[in-house]
Amino acid sequence: MKKRIVALFLLMSLVMMGLTACGGDDPVSVAKDFIAALKEEDSARINKICTEEFAKEANEMIAQVKFAKDNFNEFKLDGDKYEYEIKDNKATVSFELIYDFGSGEITESANIYMIKKDGKWIIEGVD
Repeated sequence: MKKRIVALFLLMSLVMMGLTACGGDDPVSVAKDFIAALKEEDSARINKICTEEFAKEANEMIAQVKFAKDNFNEFKLDGDKYEYEIKDNKATVSFELIYDFGSGEITESANIYMIKKDGKWIIEGVD
């Protein structure tokens, strides 16, 4: 039961929060960088790739990942099957969010929405 609650909380946090990142040559590299920073609990990197407004929420997501790692020894978080579509200066990255609390992988579809600003892809939101 505890695993399901944490899994749902983590997923809801990823899905419901608007994210903003910068850097990367293409939308997929930006999306992968964000997932990697979450996985590595890298607050400095998250702060660097997120808007000032979103930094607090993104660091709360890191706290949730840390909680899951501390409470579930086999916790894993990853992304897979990244695909993207670009229209004008906007991009949508669709991918599979994969997490495991030690009792089997759970896969959820997710989208990251980006806009290109000053030549860099910036994450605007996730669902």
